[in-house]
Amino acid sequence: MTSSTSTRDLILDAFESIVIDSGERTATLDAVAKRAGVSKGGLLYHFASKNDLVDGEIQRVMTLAEEEVAELIAAPDGMVSRFMRLSVAENTPLDRAFTIASRLAQSGQYPGIIAALETVESSWLRMLTDALGDPVVARIVLLMSDGLYYRSALFPSGENVTPDTDELLAAVDQLIAARSRL
Repeated sequence: MTSSTSTRDLILDAFESIVIDSGERTATLDAVAKRAGVSKGGLLYHFASKNDLVDGEIQRVMTLAEEEVAELIAAPDGMVSRFMRLSVAENTPLDRAFTIASRLAQSGQYPGIIAALETVESSWLRMLTDALGDPVVARIVLLMSDGLYYRSALFPSGENVTPDTDELLAAVDQLIAARSRL
């Protein structure tokens, strides 16, 4: 990895941390440079504006999501099973990228981030539809995954919050079987 890539990632990591910890409004260029441990000129070399930082986050979330889709498709335990089992907040780079993307989307100031999240969700839905052969069941699995992720993020202790994934997967299998009889 080149030093410019490292510096760029370090700056994006700092931007993520500030937005996650303190909110989007506190993520000024000065604050990001300070958190990243770079000069403001060093930050401006990579990102000329806050909008450029957001564009960097868009690129990051898209890249991380594409990598995850490739891993899911190749999962030895099955794509749907792995997708459901990964539906927990674990502070991974993709989790952090989605957290900041969600917060930026909520501000309403960055339509590109909303488009990126829609693209990612569409790719997951296509992947699930291909795997399950039923677009309705695929949508149900996607929404179930969203619910699992949401609950694990809100209730990190996990006690009595997240159901047994094997039970959910068995219910999905039953749903597919029932819909195939229609």
